[in-house]
Amino acid sequence: MTTSLKLRRDVIKAAVAHAQRTPDRQVCGLLGGHGTLVTQYLPVNNVAQDPRRSFVMSPQEMLDALRQLDAQQLTWLATYHSHPHSNPIPCAEDIAQARRQAPNQVMVIVSFNRPKPRLKAWHITPYRVLEVPLFWETQSQEAAAPLLTPSRLHIVLTVLAALLSAVLLLVVSITLLPPPPVLPAPIS
Repeated sequence: MTTSLKLRRDVIKAAVAHAQRTPDRQVCGLLGGHGTLVTQYLPVNNVAQDPRRSFVMSPQEMLDALRQLDAQQLTWLATYHSHPHSNPIPCAEDIAQARRQAPNQVMVIVSFNRPKPRLKAWHITPYRVLEVPLFWETQSQEAAAPLLTPSRLHIVLTVLAALLSAVLLLVVSITLLPPPPVLPAPIS
C-alpha cells in the first residue's frame, strides 16, 4: 500500500496544464516514477461516453503508456484525472472504475472548482478508500547535499549565541552569589 506520494512540480504542472486545456472535460493519465517519487506524467485519452462527467482511459493508450513506463524502467505509481467542476474526491463512479481498471492503485485527482487547482490522492482498494498524503519534491538529492554543510552566517550566529549564553550564565551566577561577609574593623 502506498502511504504517500512525492510530486515533482514540473510533472504535476504538465498534468494540470493538460487538464486546463480542456476545462469542460475530464482528462486522465498515468503517473510513474521510482519508489514514491512521481517523475513522469503520461496523458491517456478519455474515451468515456460523457467525458464532462467521467473518465475511461483508452485501453490501447493505457497499454502504450504502461509500456513506455516499463521502457524507462519506471513504476506505475498512480492514475490521474481531473474534476473540472467538483472537489478532488473520488465519486462512486471513480471508485468503481479504479476497482475495475487498477485495483489497489493510487488515484490522483486535480480539481478546478476553486480559483487555484487542488490535488488530492486516494488509495482505492476493493474494500476501502483512504486519502494518501501528497508532498512536493523540493530538490534533487545532489542539490540537497550542500544544505547539510553550515553556511558562514550559520556559524557566526552559532558562535554569537554561545557567547551570549556564556555572558548570561556569568551574569546570573554573579547575581546569585551571597553578599560578601562583613569584615571586622581593624584594631589599632
